[in-house]
This record gives sequence, C-alpha cells and structure tokens, in this order.
Amino acid sequence: MRRMSGSSIIFQEEYIAIMCAAKFGEIWPREKLECLKITPSDKQYRNNGYIPLQDGVLEQTLLSFKNKLCSDYHDERMLALEEIASVTNPEHSYDETALITCKTIMEPKSSIREYVASIIVEKEVSPLDGKYVRTLALTILANAMSTLSEEKVLTPLIQDKWYTTSLMPSLIDEMKTAIKHPCNASLAAKCLSTLFANSLEACSQAEKYTLTVLEAAKEVGKASYTNLEKEAQIALETMMQHKAEECRKNIFQLE
Repeated sequence: MRRMSGSSIIFQEEYIAIMCAAKFGEIWPREKLECLKITPSDKQYRNNGYIPLQDGVLEQTLLSFKNKLCSDYHDERMLALEEIASVTNPEHSYDETALITCKTIMEPKSSIREYVASIIVEKEVSPLDGKYVRTLALTILANAMSTLSEEKVLTPLIQDKWYTTSLMPSLIDEMKTAIKHPCNASLAAKCLSTLFANSLEACSQAEKYTLTVLEAAKEVGKASYTNLEKEAQIALETMMQHKAEECRKNIFQLE
C-alpha cells in the first residue's frame, strides 16, 4: 500500500498501526481522524495533490514524537525515529511540513535534537540494532541541516559551540568507519559539508586531519558506495573553499 498524495502526518496513526501489525503482530482498533476533514472544492489543493494540515496537527505530532522518544519501550522509540526521519525529508513530506519540523528539531533546547545528539555523540544505542539506530539519527540530522541550509536559515541555529566541539568530532569519527558502514559515513559527510557551508567557525576549526579522513572516505566511496564518494567530495570542496577565503582575508589584512 502506498500513499499517493497528502501529508504523511495526517496518516501517522494508520502508518503506526500498519508497522505494528507487520513488525509485532499487534492489531489496533481504528479511530476516527478528525483531521481528515478536507474541502474537495478547493482547487489549489486538488491541483497539487496536497491535503492541508488542520490547525494543531503538526504541533500534536511533534509532541507525540517527543513522548515516544521518552518511552521505556525500545520499539516505540525506534518507530518515532523512523517517523521523524520521514517527516524531515522533503521528498517524503510536504515542503512546508518538513521545514517547520526541521526548525523545531534544531532549536537549541529541543528534546528531539538532544535525543538524536545522544545517539550520534554519546553513542547511546541498542547493541542489537545500533547501526540502524545511528543511521536514523544521522538521517534526521542530515535532513534537518540540509533543509534549513537550503532555506538560508540554518546559520543562526548552529551558533552553539556544541556543533564544533562535540558534533563535528563525532561526525569525523563516523567518517572513519566508511569501510564498515559506508551509508552512515555518507550521512556524516553530508552533515559536515552543510556545517562547513554555514559555519565559518566550524571550517576554521577543522584540522588538516579532517581532509585526510574525507579523502580516505571518498576513496572508499569510489570503490564501493557512490553516494559516499559524492558527499565526501562536496564536504572537501566546501572546506577547501572556506580555507581559501580565510587565507585571502589573512593576506589582505597583512597588506
């Protein structure tokens, strides 16, 4: 079964019910969704296939994500991460919905960001499916950062030194696992390139060793994982561009 149009958030209860039935054999009783009240006469929505969210639906959904991430049940936390990864991806969600969700997640005191960060930085994952959990966390971060970067609103949200002192070293460490986990290394490279493009401080603090790690990951990608080669190259180009600009500024000041 595939949803052909409309916002995925509206159908989240159906999605969760199907996932639980498929994964765990649990059948949930169907509840009436008030948010499905749509006005078919509105040509704007019929033409682009988008079913508008009713007031409060997105806020309720984000609150639901936060509650699930605090659950004592590992499976429920996993489902929440899967949902967030989907909603933050503009290709899977409506652009405006993805943008608002990404902004909310990247706010300094966002509990969702803190949870995702704990997986990436502190490596707090289940020993049974740690690789998949890290993939979800890196996907969410990559989606959020790239979406906000494209809208030119990321820079003010990444002024916290946490991004350069904690996140950046963790992303570089993730790149070192390229041979074993090329998908996660590719996502880490995407996060790094977006961070470099929106933070001069991050670029200036990146050491020569970072270039070595990126070059090594690029070679791994060239041999076995095309997307890793692509993302590592973008990160290298972004970093080198900022380094060159920094050198030109220094020369100009000396003159």
